[in-house]
Amino acid sequence: MRRVYFRSASQLFATRIRIGEAGENARAVKPLAARVVLPLLLAAGFILICILVDPALTKWADRTGFGGLNEDSYDSLLESVAAVTGVFLALYFTAVSAVIATVYAAVPHDIRALMLRDRLGNIYVQTVSFTTALTLLALMIHAATDTAYLLAVPVIVALAVFSIFAFIRLGQRAFALADPTLLLETVISDFLGWVKRAQVGGWRWNVAAFQDHYRRRARQSLDSLVSLAQISAAQKHLQGDPATRLCVRTASLLSTYLRALQSIPTQSRWFARKIEHPQWYLVGSTALDMATATESPLQPTEIPDTAWVESELLGSITNVVLSAVRDGRLEDAYEASSVLSRTFESLGQTWRCTEGTGSALEFATDLIDELCRVAHDGRVHSAHFSGLIDAAALAPLSVEIGINVKLDSIRIPELGRRIRETDWSKVTSPYDFDFPIEVRKTLEEVHAGVRFERNSHAPKESRTPGWYVEEIALHSFAGAINKYLDEVVRPLIEWYPIATEKLLDSKRYDGAVTVLSRALETVWKLERHLPKWKEIIDGIESEGHRVDFKRPVWDWDSQLEAVERLKRSSLVGLSQTIPHLALEPQRAELPDNLGYAVHRTGEACFNALECEDNELFAELFPKYFAGALFTSERVRTQVTGLFAQQALTWLSEPILDCLELSGYAILFSELYENRAMRDACEAAWNGYLDEDSAHRLTRIAALCAYHGSQLGLTPRSSLRMRWQMAFTDRLSQLPREPQSAQVSPFDTPEVDHPSALIRNIAPMQDDFMPFLMNGAVDVFVVRFLRHLDAASGLDFGVSNETARDLEDEDASNE
Repeated sequence: MRRVYFRSASQLFATRIRIGEAGENARAVKPLAARVVLPLLLAAGFILICILVDPALTKWADRTGFGGLNEDSYDSLLESVAAVTGVFLALYFTAVSAVIATVYAAVPHDIRALMLRDRLGNIYVQTVSFTTALTLLALMIHAATDTAYLLAVPVIVALAVFSIFAFIRLGQRAFALADPTLLLETVISDFLGWVKRAQVGGWRWNVAAFQDHYRRRARQSLDSLVSLAQISAAQKHLQGDPATRLCVRTASLLSTYLRALQSIPTQSRWFARKIEHPQWYLVGSTALDMATATESPLQPTEIPDTAWVESELLGSITNVVLSAVRDGRLEDAYEASSVLSRTFESLGQTWRCTEGTGSALEFATDLIDELCRVAHDGRVHSAHFSGLIDAAALAPLSVEIGINVKLDSIRIPELGRRIRETDWSKVTSPYDFDFPIEVRKTLEEVHAGVRFERNSHAPKESRTPGWYVEEIALHSFAGAINKYLDEVVRPLIEWYPIATEKLLDSKRYDGAVTVLSRALETVWKLERHLPKWKEIIDGIESEGHRVDFKRPVWDWDSQLEAVERLKRSSLVGLSQTIPHLALEPQRAELPDNLGYAVHRTGEACFNALECEDNELFAELFPKYFAGALFTSERVRTQVTGLFAQQALTWLSEPILDCLELSGYAILFSELYENRAMRDACEAAWNGYLDEDSAHRLTRIAALCAYHGSQLGLTPRSSLRMRWQMAFTDRLSQLPREPQSAQVSPFDTPEVDHPSALIRNIAPMQDDFMPFLMNGAVDVFVVRFLRHLDAASGLDFGVSNETARDLEDEDASNE
């Protein structure tokens, strides 16, 4: 009985297990059945069309002579198509399985899911499935009712032909699927679709649950994109073109998103929430009293994270660049970094200055740090190294360029008129203006107030007037500009000296020159942009002060002073690189850093003379003097194949610049009655001429004589002419003595200056010609070089009359 009971219980248990498995199998069939429903419904719909259309189509075929269907051929055709499409499905999934097993085995799950969501593959599978379902349904109807549809034949044949040729294209593409970055278009399409839904006018765009859903789905797409970037940086077969293509498309996606961002409400759940903890000594009284009374900490607040997309997309690009630098693939890193300057500029143009400046400075700092570590790897003359240094130095400047372009396009009077005339009851009104997010938030509040006034049927005279909306909008706009300019200009000015110091410490003087050149470019731009920005702010403030707002305080002078400090430190740093750059060989594929440093330092020396900046001139001129000598020697080795006259012209240009600048040191010292600049200049020359002075002076005399004998323009004569015109203009501004009655009315009164040299060389009143043919070179020769012991008997090419006028303290103007 126990055995019978046990066997009975066993059979009952086995039956229950089988019933449970059958239920599980039935539930498992449900998703498969869902896949079958759509092709079957489409096929059934087409059969219904055939039932309706086929009688008329058969009559038309009989009239035109096509005749009826051959039933045997009809069955054979359908059977062949069903077999072929089934084989194509099997082959396609075999190829996809092989790619997934080999390439996608070690990738994250979201990338494998991305492979299954490949649009081309899914379209092909759906088309072939529909063809197979239609064919089998037509066969079934023909077998059951002996009915053949004429319309089904051309449609099924067309679908079969499409399946054959599409399979060829997909087969070729299967080899390319070894590169997961090709799936990037699917990610981008999905992400932009969710962005479009979150914009004003999208499906349920103003419902928080839908906004949150759109964000979560977009986050999945961004996660897939980040995974693709990590894969392309880690796997060797994806490094190079695939990684560069990913960076280019990501940058393009970010630019598209930034434009779409203007139409997303500021409080939308599209923006992820982040926690912000208040500070005890910066919190309001209500929160402070409650926390104190309950012995509890201050409660954090949730604020929208408006930059979550930008941080993800920029992070994916910068990670590709930095990974390539760490691996020593500087060429790949340079190609990938080429898109970043345009990307950061786009951030500035779309008012994302906070995010743009922070990301640009973080990227530039990390890249400089990585390149400083690469510097000891032996690739000290890599052209891509210089390109990457320039990309790092350009990144923070690009944000400033972007916001300047944006501000330059604004016309305040026209903008104010548009604000006044806008119907603020419309839900889209706050997003019709290209304003920063802070201003859009203000305009959203305006819209809510106007809607409340309209819904409550407020009297017309008590409704918000257009001029008031203009006032609060422009006030918010001015505050946003104040914030952005501070976030852009101040970190920009602070970053360049820090980056330069890092490169100098790592003995990468070529990189330091690249950063300093961008720093001086930044100075040039800010010196011109800040006054324009001030005009824009003045235009905003001139629109009216009918509302008593707390206006932002603009400290333009301190910003210009900071720009001047950056200029000064950059020039000093540039001059410090000259002795080190002179020891490095010149290569055609690299920038002429030594030539740039010497040229730019020479310009700075003349500017220091003009401004009577003794300290700066004394700091720059000795290094410039040595750089001019180094440059002349470097040019000499490069012009050996030219004619003697051409070669002599080229190699003498750096020395002539130095002689001219030395003459201006004497002239400006006389003009300002300040010998400090002249002493600094002569100290450098004395140090040079202390050794082998006779040979060196003979060479300089030959160059001066050759230069004086030339009548045409030399390559750098225009530069020296600018110096000469600037000094002549300064002389023409000097006061002149009153004209006495005995002097002829055709004579010009002499300038009123204690220096006889200045009186002698000062131009006649309203004279546009320079004061001397050879200018400051003659002054330096007569006033310094000819007085040296080793200069005895040397001909510097200065005429006796010119020498007398420049040397004789009593020489008249005539």
